[in-house]
Amino acid sequence: MQANTKSTAMRAAGLYFGMFLILMISKLSLAAEGRPLPANAILGIFSPSALPRIVIDGQGYLLSAGAQIRNQNNLIVQTSNISGPDIEVLYKKSRQGQIDRIWILTRAEFDRIRSGVKPASVMPVIK
Repeated sequence: MQANTKSTAMRAAGLYFGMFLILMISKLSLAAEGRPLPANAILGIFSPSALPRIVIDGQGYLLSAGAQIRNQNNLIVQTSNISGPDIEVLYKKSRQGQIDRIWILTRAEFDRIRSGVKPASVMPVIK
């Protein structure tokens, strides 16, 4: 009787370990794809300037009241913490034409999107 209980426990442990491995592999494959980026965002070059105006591709825009800027680690940052003359970004405009979302890209993300590969977005497409 004890051997049968031991065998069942070993099978359960093996099953849990297998499920753990599957979850870890799926997490690694998501990490390899990169962070979620919206497929319908616009690629551009961001130049920090005096708020609330910003410059993207040489054109001035206003930041919307609830604008978010995300760095390469997908963390929200303040515009005062952004440095550099030309920063490669994806951005989205609000219905009023203001910029409401900016994603600062890594060089690899920028090159991949510039070459025509759309981001593997898991974010909803907002029109």
